[in-house]
Amino acid sequence: MLEPAMGVGHFFGLMPESFDGGHRTGVELDSITARIARKLYPDATIFAQGFEETPLPDNYFDAIVGNVPFGDYAVHDPAMKHQLTRAIHDYFFAKSLEKLRPGGVMALITSRYTMDKQADAIRRHLAEQADLLGAIRLPNTAFKGNAGTEVTTDILFLRKRAAGALPAGHAWRGLEKIDSPDGPIAVNEYYARHPEMMLGTMKLAGTMYRGSEPTLAGELTPELLRTAVAFLPKGAYIPRDEARGPPPALLAGDAFTGIKDGAYAERSGAIVIRNGASFEPINISGSSAARVKGLMAVRDAVRLVFRTQLEDAPEERIVEARQLLNSIYDSFVARYGALSCRDNLRAFASDWTPGTVRNRAPKLRPFMARSFTCVSLTRPDRAEDTVSRLTASAMTVMTSLAEPTSSTMAGSPSWALASTGMSILEYFLKPGASTVTV
Repeated sequence: MLEPAMGVGHFFGLMPESFDGGHRTGVELDSITARIARKLYPDATIFAQGFEETPLPDNYFDAIVGNVPFGDYAVHDPAMKHQLTRAIHDYFFAKSLEKLRPGGVMALITSRYTMDKQADAIRRHLAEQADLLGAIRLPNTAFKGNAGTEVTTDILFLRKRAAGALPAGHAWRGLEKIDSPDGPIAVNEYYARHPEMMLGTMKLAGTMYRGSEPTLAGELTPELLRTAVAFLPKGAYIPRDEARGPPPALLAGDAFTGIKDGAYAERSGAIVIRNGASFEPINISGSSAARVKGLMAVRDAVRLVFRTQLEDAPEERIVEARQLLNSIYDSFVARYGALSCRDNLRAFASDWTPGTVRNRAPKLRPFMARSFTCVSLTRPDRAEDTVSRLTASAMTVMTSLAEPTSSTMAGSPSWALASTGMSILEYFLKPGASTVTV
């Protein structure tokens, strides 16, 4: 179990005895508070740092619980989409979902804005990967006693879907208006259909932040909370073995030709990722899938160029491969922008090989790997602080090929160029090739 922003560990302390035996992990930014939590829970792993800096594995935790920080300020995490980092509560939801394994459940307390704000970016992101099991809206006085604040809060219950699974939860991306003593109020569509999950009366009232703010008025009692919890589905948590589903059918060996473990591939029009002797579907939006397919085409064209060169193919085949790469590359850049732009790097982030170019040249972020190499077609223009337009003769290709198997191979021009990472456009593309934007 993981508790981000754990404080001194209130949720750890109130865990049911039936949860004993599981390992607990907590994250707390404040060092003094984290030290207190470590004393209280010596058997737990507690990180005294920001959630964005904590090295936690993805798709790992069975359950995630906590009271996320909320406020209209951003978190710096280059690995996360910018629209998910603008508000800290949105970021904690998105980051927590990354760490939750398929079939696992997370229950997080947040302000009502996660559910009720007009912009649906965070709800859309969560709904693409998880099912809303339910939500409970607490009165604005629920935390007045221990936190000294009056704010309408929600408890959201989400279960992460396995790759390829169909959505099965409540609809909650949109808003609907409900009647109140002060007139219509826009609330999340889930609450409009399930008013019994709002433990009070919605009205417009002045708050510590602004006047005429939609507020859930009332007093929270154990009976009200128990009644709402009873409406949540039972047995929603899926144990690890069941979440995996049946083992995939084994494929013939030639199905993996040219596709290394962990690399993207396309099967029956869908994007999949190789996992050992099988291909697994991935959750990816339509626009991202088209971008990834374009990147895969560039990657495969790069492979072909290197293969023709390393195999000493006839000159006409090498020329054809170079021309094909130029054509595919120009077509991709015209539609999706430079390979080094943030959206392209993010889309292909899973398709890279640890320990190659990223470690040797950390400022050159690889756009593709697990093929034969990490190739970076980038060169920032320092004078203008922009990504410049380069002619073919100026492009630098950083590569990390397999070790040579013989002294002859080690002394060949192909190996010398590849292993030193020198500028080899005259070797890689014909002089006078079309101008490329990188």
